[in-house]
Amino acid sequence: MRDTRKDEQYFNKLIQRDPERIKRFENNIASGEIKPDRVGFIQDYILILKVNILIARFSRGDDVAQLRDEIEQMADDFCKWWDTDAYTDNIRFASMAYLFGADEKVLKKICKSLSDKNKGKTHDWLIDYILTGEQGGEKLAWEKSYHLLAEAIGQHSAEPLKTYLSRWYSSHRGCGWYDTHKKDDDKMLYYGYWCFEAAAVAKRMGIDDSLICGNKYYPNL
Repeated sequence: MRDTRKDEQYFNKLIQRDPERIKRFENNIASGEIKPDRVGFIQDYILILKVNILIARFSRGDDVAQLRDEIEQMADDFCKWWDTDAYTDNIRFASMAYLFGADEKVLKKICKSLSDKNKGKTHDWLIDYILTGEQGGEKLAWEKSYHLLAEAIGQHSAEPLKTYLSRWYSSHRGCGWYDTHKKDDDKMLYYGYWCFEAAAVAKRMGIDDSLICGNKYYPNL
């Protein structure tokens, strides 16, 4: 177990439930029950469910190599169906793919897809850096929220990451997953709180992360 907010039984039930939901959606698409103009929306929602399952499995303590395999299998559908409107979702998926050890070709495919679909608004050099290690000089798409990650890269230091992590949870107050650990367990809304982007930046820089590895939102791998 990597997450102690819920027990193993909770995560087991959650991880078993969501694939059943995905299967129902896929069957509805295959049978033609979903209108053609809604297929893209449903496919994107399926991908969100799959990402949430990966987060729950990480929280449960699953082998990262197995999570890597799942990420790689999702890559083609991600490039085809992923709705790039939410920067927070984009950087989270990019960070998970890199941290879990996805093949370099897969990372470049994800990077190209995000860049082609929405460069400048919900894609920027920070996502490129996480996925490819290439550092650009463009302005961040969300300067106010992610400038500390850029500072960490520029300074090659974990100190800005420490500050970023200290603010990370409270800064996501408006997100749908915020405070889900407090909800009734029967609703099964909690997958885990992990700041994957901080760990991805630390790993990409190759720095000593001992300053931040004890943070409860830092995904130690």
